[in-house]
Amino acid sequence: MLRKKLHIRERHPLHADRLPVDLQQRTSSGFVTLGTAFTDDNGNWTVSATLPRNASARALFRGDDVHSAVVSSPVTVVVAPAISLTASSDLVSPGGIIQFTGKVTPVKQTVKLVISQQQLDGTFAVVREVRF
Repeated sequence: MLRKKLHIRERHPLHADRLPVDLQQRTSSGFVTLGTAFTDDNGNWTVSATLPRNASARALFRGDDVHSAVVSSPVTVVVAPAISLTASSDLVSPGGIIQFTGKVTPVKQTVKLVISQQQLDGTFAVVREVRF
């Protein structure tokens, strides 16, 4: 969720106006509008957007008959990666095989899976590393 205040340096007061502000994401082909919010009496606005990966975003007021257009400086939003892991079994005999599956989001070109075993002293020892 992005919360900001629209500042327009003109003689016209904003308190009576509900101005539309677009939240835009930079793409390889230009900016794409993700959502639109309207300012409150003090020029504040809030808009939410779902970002599947890191993005550069900006706010844009396109202007109207009274107010000039204005665009914000871009902000960079970093999407924290998430990983899930499941095992085919939670119990196996010594030397037995367990199949692991998982998912990483956002999608990565390379994923390194490190399988570790907890030791008696609480530390972890690497058993195997697999690169996908």
